[in-house]
Order: sequence, then structure tokens, then C-alpha cells
Amino acid sequence: MSGVSIPAAPATPSTVLVPPPRDTRPPVGLVDGLFSRLGRGRVLKAHSKRVSDLAFSPDGTLAVTAAADALVAVHSVLTGGTPKTIPVKKHGAGAVAFTHAPGVVVTAATTPVDDALRSLDLHAAAYTQAYGGHTAGVTSVGVSPVDDALLSASLDGSVRLWDLRLPTARGVLRGLRGRPAVSFDAAGLVVGVAQSDAAAAQSVRLYDVRKYEVGPFCTLLMRETAAEVGRLSFSADGKAMLLTSVFLDEVAVGGTGAPALLSGAVSPAGNVPAEAEGLVMETSFTPDGAYVLAGTAGGEVVVWSVSSRREVARLGGHATAVGCVKWNPKYAMMASACQNVVFWTPPTDEPPSRAG
Repeated sequence: MSGVSIPAAPATPSTVLVPPPRDTRPPVGLVDGLFSRLGRGRVLKAHSKRVSDLAFSPDGTLAVTAAADALVAVHSVLTGGTPKTIPVKKHGAGAVAFTHAPGVVVTAATTPVDDALRSLDLHAAAYTQAYGGHTAGVTSVGVSPVDDALLSASLDGSVRLWDLRLPTARGVLRGLRGRPAVSFDAAGLVVGVAQSDAAAAQSVRLYDVRKYEVGPFCTLLMRETAAEVGRLSFSADGKAMLLTSVFLDEVAVGGTGAPALLSGAVSPAGNVPAEAEGLVMETSFTPDGAYVLAGTAGGEVVVWSVSSRREVARLGGHATAVGCVKWNPKYAMMASACQNVVFWTPPTDEPPSRAG
């Protein structure tokens, strides 16, 4: 898989509610055979409606979910419980992402009150800052891995670049179509902006975050399809990016060369559950960039090897479509969500060990 080589991002501060004990066990490497052995270590039922987004803290000890029931739930990876739920009825919460401030996440509003982003302190269960400017719903957010920069994309056709310490955007990209998606690369130097264009193709524009105002330095054609863009992400090793559609039929994995399409992620055409129509089913890289995880309309999680471009595992366990799935950045476990959140772990009676 070809791509731009980018230095690894530096370690980020802890964002735990309670400092975790030091884990002295050896790390677990990710290999093809590991994924088929994953079991449902915990099923967490904090939400009464579908989960819209899921994020791990940088140190891997917490998972936070936002859902259509206007709750933000804080889940402990080490105990397998949900120590806290935070009502956000007035503004709702769609997208959610951890910042570098301990115990602080950014959420995107989903109610008619406004279309702002907000910093939410998980300790105090209170907002600490609002970021106004978008005039329609926010579809995607991304926090820089190296500093306090924040990206947001919106149905108003704009992408905004923020400093989390300030309430107004420091830069705006306009004129985007449809449902754009954004992401930082692992070094925090490149901004990716994905959209579906007038020629019925999905493309990704790459900007230098230090001089985004001069325009993209590269535009990559990922897929020829009329489907709206779903989510965009970069691999941590800087070699590839992921682009998915609102209705996930294929996953485009690309770098500087021609993208590869990983197929078979969802139910066959004509056999998609009604509740999955229009749902953005997430795909994500494992931290080493070697595997791709995807939720399906049929309640499964699919794992592909990037190097071989083949499916290595398919895990059933959700009653409905899986909209969120991520591998923990520090521990050998995965989280996925429909309405319930599932922690997937290798077969062991102990808490999850560190990932290699």
C-alpha cells in the first residue's frame, strides 16, 4: 500500500477520570488469527437509542459514546462498566472526540437550538466552551493528534478549523458539496477533506494545515459513486486513508496510488434492514494500520487485512446495524456499538492487556 510517510504522533496526555494502575504485562501483537478469537467481554446498555459516535481516550482506559437519546456515556475499559452518563437534552450530541485536556471531549449539537460544537468536561458534567459558526448540522469532527486544533465539517458546505481555546474559527473552507467528512493525519500536518462531487465521484482533498488558505496540494479520486461520503480517517503509520459511504457497500483504502476497494461489508442489495437505511456505518484502522474494521447492516463486525485485502474475521453479536467500531489505541480490545456497546476481548479472564 503506497502513501505519504508521516512521522508518528507524540504521546498524548491521560484523560482518565481515575488514574489507571500501571500495566506490566507484555504487549499483544495484532495478527490475523487474533480477531476470530475475540469474544464479547462486556455488553453495556447505557443508551435507549442508537449510538451515533464512539471515541477512546488517548490512553485507552475510557470509551465515550454519544447517542440519539441525548446522553453521553462514559465507559471504563479496565472495569467493563459505565461509571457515568451525562444528559445533554438541550443540545444533543452527534459526533464526539477526545481533546488533549484531561477528561474533556468535543461534541456536536443535534437539536434545533443551534449547530455549535462544545467542549464537555466529563468530570464536572458541564460544558466549558462553545464553538459557533456552522449554520447546519455538523457531520464530522477531528482533533489534531499534536495540538489544540479542531476540524469540523457541516451540511452548510463548509469546513472550519478551530483552536480549542477560542470560540471562533481561525479558518473556513467553503463551497463543499453534500455531506463532507474531515480528518487530521497522524502528524497533525495534513488535513483531509472528503466530499461527493458533481461528477458522481468521491474525492479527498489534502491541505497543509499551516497554509490551508492556498488550497489543496493534492486531490485524490477514491471512488466513482453517487453515494454520499460517510467517514474519513488516516492510518497511524501514514501509509493509507479510509473513506466510507453513508450506505456502506465498499470501503476505499487509498494512499498516493490507486485505492483498493474492500467489499462485502453490508447485507446484499435488497436485503438491508430498514433501520440501517441512511446510517453511517463506521470503518476504522487498527493502530498499526494493518487492519480495517467495519460495522455492517446485519449486526456484524468485519475485519480485513490491508496487505492481503482479504477478510480475516466476521464477528456476530449485535441485534441491529453496527454504526460504530474502533480498536483501542493502547489495549488489546475493540469496541462496537448499535444501541448497546460491546467490548470485544481475546479469550481471558483478566482485564485487557496492552496492544503491541
